[in-house]
Parts: sequence; C-alpha cells; structure tokens
Amino acid sequence: MSIVTSKRVFILGAGASIGHSKNDFPSITGFFRSARRLNYDNEEDYAEIGEFLKLAWGRDIHVKRDPIDIEELYTHIEIELERRPSPKLLKIRQHLLNLIVNVLWKLEKPIKNQQGDYDDFLRQLVGNDTIITFNWDLLLDNKLGRENSIKQARAIPTGNQYEQYDNFVKNLSAYSEWTWAHLSIPEPYHSWKSDIGYYLKLHGSIDWFYCNNESCRALSMGK
Repeated sequence: MSIVTSKRVFILGAGASIGHSKNDFPSITGFFRSARRLNYDNEEDYAEIGEFLKLAWGRDIHVKRDPIDIEELYTHIEIELERRPSPKLLKIRQHLLNLIVNVLWKLEKPIKNQQGDYDDFLRQLVGNDTIITFNWDLLLDNKLGRENSIKQARAIPTGNQYEQYDNFVKNLSAYSEWTWAHLSIPEPYHSWKSDIGYYLKLHGSIDWFYCNNESCRALSMGK
C-alpha cells in the first residue's frame, strides 16, 4: 500500500517583501523612487542609465510621477544586446544590475532581523512545502537560515530549522559541487519526489553572481 502525502507550493511576489518590510521595499515600478530616496541618483552610473532610458524610450528617470518598470527595462536591454551587442550597452546593463543589488542591500540592513509577515508565514511551513518566489531580495532567505545553510555547504556544522533553503543550497546551487555527494555526474531525473521541499527564486537573487569563464569551477557560484 502506498501512502500519498500532501504537497503545498507557495508562490510569492513583490508584495510579500513589501509587506514584511512595512512598505520600505519597492515594487518593480517603484525601484527608481527608492534609488532616489537613497541618493543613488547623484551617481554617474545612475545618470548613464537615465541617458539610455531617454534615448530608448523617451522617458526621464528623474520624473517622480513617471514610474518605470525596472524588469521591463532590464528585459529591453537584454533584447537589444541580442540584436546589437556593444560595450556601452554591456556597461549600462552592469550599472542597472549594480543599482538593483545596492538598493536592496541597503534597504535590507536596518530591517534584517525585524519581525514581520515572513515570520508569520514560516510558522505554518512544514518540511515538504516548496516556496517559489519572484523576488531578488534576501529578506525571506535570511529568515530561512541562508547564512547557516551556506556554512553547512562549506562543511561547517551548524543547525538550520528550515529544510527548504538547505535543500536548495545542497542540491540545486553551485555550492553542491563542493560536496562529496556531487563529485560524480547525477543520473537524469525520471520522476520527482514530492516529499522534499525547496526554495526556488525564479527571477534570480542579488547574492547570485555569474562567472563568464566556462572552465572556472566557480561558474555561476553564488556569493
């Protein structure tokens, strides 16, 4: 007789981090407003993003009443790079990525350990629940024991209450390549076992970095 276990999948968008941060974190159309609040609009890199935006869309990055979708802008840059790659456009893309990372890092610092919506969410979590998020920030990662999971992947014994982030780091991230269990090439999956819970960030994360050297062991290694 087989036992069927229930499986829950939680899908979280930007509203989850906005709620947990008590509206300090931006939506995708409020990102540049947050950047201005943190004074990033005074930097040269920000000005270059603004110049590109004005040429590409005829819109002004400094106009507060004109919200700009940062994901749409990033997608536009990626499409243009596929069509007409150039060093200048690569530089603009890197400026935009740096801005995203810096804004979210800075917003996270004062609220990293505060109680909020994510704490309420985790109280109902069980081991085989899977969390799918579209957010780039680390607010929920930290609540799931991000730092402990990374230490465990580096063979430093710690304890982590939540299995989801552990399973992600040990099985799906580049850290898994450092473990004995992943020295050989894994067999192809023929079926997926639902008794394991994962934490999946479908749009990436500000602590993930990409190495362009394909021979590098740290290819796609996270921070």
